[in-house]
Amino acid sequence: MGPPFSGPTHDGPDEPGNVLCLCPDHHVLLDEGTVTINDDLVAIDLPTGEPIGPLRRVARHRLELRHLAYHRELWATPTPSGPTAST
Repeated sequence: MGPPFSGPTHDGPDEPGNVLCLCPDHHVLLDEGTVTINDDLVAIDLPTGEPIGPLRRVARHRLELRHLAYHRELWATPTPSGPTAST
């Protein structure tokens, strides 16, 4: 099971478009804001701004981009050189 992007503590829905399946390590990194995911479904390392790689997708599972945007707003702000962690 994976983390919801905008879960109950943030009034987010508990629905398939708001869930990812991740290994335990990447789950923690996403929860802590070290990693985020852009709208092209590429994982980004926030401290460096470097892409980690694309998510593997299952055609039947459709992520809703609004949940990815919500997660990015919590942890990052775009800059000309890429995303950076919020302070």
